[in-house]
Amino acid sequence: MTAPQAYIIEVINLVPDESICFIQAPSIENAEFINLMTPSQFAYYTQVILTPSNKKLLIKIIATENIQEDFQSLEIRFNDNLLFEGYDGMEYGIISKNLQLTSSFLNNFITGQMCIVSEEW
Repeated sequence: MTAPQAYIIEVINLVPDESICFIQAPSIENAEFINLMTPSQFAYYTQVILTPSNKKLLIKIIATENIQEDFQSLEIRFNDNLLFEGYDGMEYGIISKNLQLTSSFLNNFITGQMCIVSEEW
């Protein structure tokens, strides 16, 4: 598994159930992924509600198909609060200071400089 795969999978596991994941990835043709996504209020994003079953399926698709490479940008929100922003195939991102981060996440992604913790949100 690549570092960007592990990174987005860990982010998905960290955010609360029922968070909304907005993904801009117009070039993805994976049918399973396309069926998981629904239109969003933003013209440039599709979305998935991160229920436990949707999280599991999205993680499976990322782990087996490496689709995060095609994510131009990604936002995860919960109750209209921004929790995460990721860019450029999940090469880097910003995570909310209000999320409880695991030591594994801190060691692998904050220290590894793939992610920073927002000072504002």
